[in-house]
Amino acid sequence: MAYHLNSEPSDSSPPAGKASERAPELAPRIHRVLIVEDEVFIQLDLEEELRSAGFAVVGAVDTAEAAVRIAEAERPDIVVMDIRLRGARDGVDAALDDSQRLCLRQHR
Repeated sequence: MAYHLNSEPSDSSPPAGKASERAPELAPRIHRVLIVEDEVFIQLDLEEELRSAGFAVVGAVDTAEAAVRIAEAERPDIVVMDIRLRGARDGVDAALDDSQRLCLRQHR
């Protein structure tokens, strides 16, 4: 049997009356995103754009310390992080800390 992602049967699939033999539909995976940005308007814009693109925003914070704490609790798939942040630590420091603690990959 052959099935497409949209679950329409191909020529080799069972007749229409045999629903029990069909593969279940695959739901698209929603990626969970953490936003780390200290400029409130940029943070709000990022959150709106990501949500409208189908991402689930699991947090939006403005310090490196909060980013590490939320990343450990929520285990996001993606972290969008500014370099310059409020507080003693910057985004680079937080990204290095997150990547070591959570085994994250960094993309530039």
